Amino acid sequence: MEYQDALTYLDMWISTSQMNYGQYNNPAYDELYYKVTGELALDTKGRENAMKEMEAMILGDAAICPLYQLASCSLANPNYKWVKNVAGVVQYQFVSKK
Repeated sequence: MEYQDALTYLDMWISTSQMNYGQYNNPAYDELYYKVTGELALDTKGRENAMKEMEAMILGDAAICPLYQLASCSLANPNYKWVKNVAGVVQYQFVSKK
């Protein structure tokens, strides 16, 4: 993950993307992408809804077929404070006793 935003993933599927190896091309998707990065950039709810619509498009068009999602679980001792990073990994250098 490059940054903690849905666009780090969704921008791969615009027709002009260098990462669009499957050559997915949907003008409506591209139009939504440019709205999200333009006029909706400061409209949190509108931006979120547009990105959900973009995700529905690539799934509906079968541009991608997600088969696996990384997950992890951890046991936590309530006597310690700890922090997970965005990947869900405990960073032990930040663990401290309460």
